[in-house]
Amino acid sequence: MREQLEAALGTYGQAVTIRRGETITACRAFLQPVLAKRQEEPREDTPLGSVDERRWLYIGTAPVERYDTVEGCGMSFLVKEATPVYLGDTILYWHAILWKAREVKT
Repeated sequence: MREQLEAALGTYGQAVTIRRGETITACRAFLQPVLAKRQEEPREDTPLGSVDERRWLYIGTAPVERYDTVEGCGMSFLVKEATPVYLGDTILYWHAILWKAREVKT
């Protein structure tokens, strides 16, 4: 199962950089804005529905922790919540909620 997820990330994921202190990890992950309820602001209407541009979702096999910085999609994010998702006794992937920090200069 992990190999199939890694293959999907390699084909469809985005290139991201995870920074934890002095440690920098380059990997691939899925990054996307969190779908928002209609009354929440700020939001933007997209073909997928209404999204909150402040909160983003990270799904990847590289571990992330609270307060790590994730850079990808031309932006920088701060990890607010991170949870490992298990398959049996093994971590299959990490699910994290990110808050948009600032634009990344490339």
